[in-house]
Amino acid sequence: MKKIALIYPPIDDDYCLVGVNDCPPLGLAVIHNYVMRKALVETDIHIFDGEHTTVEDLENILVQKKYDVVGIQPMMASYKMTLRLLKTAKKSGATTVLGSHHATHLYRNILRNRHHLVDCIVLGDGEEAFCQIVNGREFSGIPNLAYWHEGEIKTTPQQNVDINESYIDSYKKQILSQYNKSAEAYEHGSETTFRAFSHKGCKNRLNSQYCYFCGRADKGFRFKDPEIYLRELDYFVNSCQAKHVFE
Repeated sequence: MKKIALIYPPIDDDYCLVGVNDCPPLGLAVIHNYVMRKALVETDIHIFDGEHTTVEDLENILVQKKYDVVGIQPMMASYKMTLRLLKTAKKSGATTVLGSHHATHLYRNILRNRHHLVDCIVLGDGEEAFCQIVNGREFSGIPNLAYWHEGEIKTTPQQNVDINESYIDSYKKQILSQYNKSAEAYEHGSETTFRAFSHKGCKNRLNSQYCYFCGRADKGFRFKDPEIYLRELDYFVNSCQAKHVFE
């Protein structure tokens, strides 16, 4: 069985955090569900939210659990914490993976300076790439990947994942317990919030007047089929007793 950790790292001490996540990070939750459905090997996947778990606790978990693969979703505001977690994960023998808008845009800088900590970086859509990493496929045969090999950066062809495969239909208790969303809380109709997306990309990026500050890494503009999206919402409302779903 492959043991997998997906981590949304804590915000660096240099930044002020106002408010915390009230539900699992959407990107990591989608990858978790995709791998659970598509992986060719048996997996045990945990998601850890650094807004609810200290970096010290995360380090201890990585040392104790000795995960096979550790995927981290960094931002500019959490990069120092990301490096700290990468060091611990590598010492524990894990394959380390980064993915996010931040990592996609800055993959060359990260690999040049931190290739001793980062085995590979997912560029753009991460569902299929991460699944193939879990399957143990060679990096050179995995789409949407950048990695360090023999003193230089290698990249593989980029492709969009079918957005209709990027949906959530399962949450483990370990994941939801970080937000005090136990099975008992669901049964009693407690306030619960979840996130979902009906599309990827931004149509305005195709115009000449796109936002100059935009840091999105999406390619193109894609909508889910309505039936797929409604099925996802139905899961949140009827299986998780969601009171709010944010798009």
